[in-house]
Amino acid sequence: VKVYLLDAAGAKLDSTVTDANGKYLFSNLPLGTYTVQFVAPAGQSFVAATQGGDPAKDSDAGVNGKSAPVTLTAAMPNVLTVDAGIVAALDPNCIKTPPVSVLGATVNGCIGKPYPELKALLVGTGTVDWYKQATGGVAVATGTLTYTPMGNVAVNDTFYLAARSTSPASANCPAVLGRTRVIVKATDCTIPADLALLKTINKSIAKIGDNVTFSIILYNQGKTNVTGVEVLDTLSSSFMYQSHVAPAGTTYNAATGVWNVGNIASTTDSLILTITAKILTEGVNFNRAEVSKMNGTDKDSTPNNNITTEDDQASVCVTVPIEFCDNSPIELIITAPAGFSSYVWYRNGVVITGATSNSYTATQDGDYTFVVTGGTAGTCQGSNCCPVRIVKVACPCPEPPCVPFKVNKTKKATYQK
Repeated sequence: VKVYLLDAAGAKLDSTVTDANGKYLFSNLPLGTYTVQFVAPAGQSFVAATQGGDPAKDSDAGVNGKSAPVTLTAAMPNVLTVDAGIVAALDPNCIKTPPVSVLGATVNGCIGKPYPELKALLVGTGTVDWYKQATGGVAVATGTLTYTPMGNVAVNDTFYLAARSTSPASANCPAVLGRTRVIVKATDCTIPADLALLKTINKSIAKIGDNVTFSIILYNQGKTNVTGVEVLDTLSSSFMYQSHVAPAGTTYNAATGVWNVGNIASTTDSLILTITAKILTEGVNFNRAEVSKMNGTDKDSTPNNNITTEDDQASVCVTVPIEFCDNSPIELIITAPAGFSSYVWYRNGVVITGATSNSYTATQDGDYTFVVTGGTAGTCQGSNCCPVRIVKVACPCPEPPCVPFKVNKTKKATYQK
């Protein structure tokens, strides 16, 4: 082991290497204060200093390899007890926590049907053994991250996951204590699931640069647990992601827009994901969410089919006023979704006579909305839940500047020899 001698200021004075027995010596030193710095070999690390009650056995060097200052005096010119404790360093791939169930702590199993495949997630280099007991017992499956119990589901059943390191002995990986419980809940799968979404926003009128917060609320309205649930909520180019808060046990990926819920129990009233985003554009800006995946079927909706009338998707919007200079004319084409049989346009809640197509050219400020066949007069319909708001603002428009310039006329002459 490389050893350095440092002065009171921390500068290196000398170095040596320990012998086969781990001993070293710096001799003929002037009286004064010194520090010893040890260098751990590859794959090794230092223990904490002075952890026992016997100074002769405790490490004098700390986890950084440095000893406390040592002072040589006329009364004590020799100190031969400055040592360091070294152990094999933990491999970063060691398993540090018990495994978790990919499908959640409770997994639905259909009564009378084969058991579902149980899946484990393990962080580190290792594998999983499966047990029927919380402690002890004989494993029902060893060395696998997936396990499918034999037979058909009849009643609730319990299994336990235990992590086991597969790193080499030199990695110095400690054993992972504890087992993770997974309950297979006997479920009547003839009863369909019923998931529903609701979205809210903290403000309906805003300006460019404002932050708005969307709340995506997922309800389990059925009588069964639902597994494999994902909700898709992708921000459009009108927004810039800022942050989110996901419920415990769920994750949200801002890059893909996927809220990975996993399992939502029949006893769970709702789960709420909040997303905060910055507004980037004028006009009516929408944010939509939909249940994109689930195991089984839903009684009144189909995941990821983009049918807006189903209860497994929801949308909200925010209006950013569109500004026109008060000394400039207004001309803005507003377009409603196509495909409806009739349209009625409103300005500030009053019907606009003759405006019956899916687009309208606004020439005045105000709030513009529309209704379609089957809608309620004066309200927003057909995915347009926010008004298009046109406002006039003061714009300083200076007179065109007069820039003087001068023209010089130059004659050219060509001389030939």
